[in-house]
Amino acid sequence: MPDTYFTVSEELRLFGLSCLMGMGLSAVYGLLRAVRLLLPDSTVLTIIGDILFLGFCTLAFSSFTSAAVRGELHMYYLIGCGCGFLLYHFTIGAFLQCYIVRLLSLLQSVCTILLLPVRKAFVAINHIVGVKFVRCAEVIVKLIKNTGLLLKRRANLLYNRIDTKNDQIRTMNEDLE
Repeated sequence: MPDTYFTVSEELRLFGLSCLMGMGLSAVYGLLRAVRLLLPDSTVLTIIGDILFLGFCTLAFSSFTSAAVRGELHMYYLIGCGCGFLLYHFTIGAFLQCYIVRLLSLLQSVCTILLLPVRKAFVAINHIVGVKFVRCAEVIVKLIKNTGLLLKRRANLLYNRIDTKNDQIRTMNEDLE
């Protein structure tokens, strides 16, 4: 008959292993935080990173459950994982995060200095090309206005308000003359 219960020493060992797993998950979370600092602020990227982390946590829990705990779900190793995560996050993780932020800011400033000539070239090209595109857009807008393909003129539409006000001013000026 197989033994279905863990002894106290086995439960203590599993609690310690789950604490170590929580520390590992906290380290992965710290790496994702560092990646977020490198990338521009975006809620989409944050959501993708959180989903990846959640998937990794799910994979770690299911692997731990099937390998170490015979497929049984026990609350003490979930609590141990949470304790390990918090312990790492607020001690070693906080200490390392300060240095990671400094390292990333140094890396960002070095990249900014190295890529400055490329940025200046793109700004110059944008200035030259942008002027031509603005002129082309102005010609297209004039053609559309001259053909009468505008939407119905309503006073409550935002893009027609300027034209409506100008028409009212012209009408008042004509009435005064």
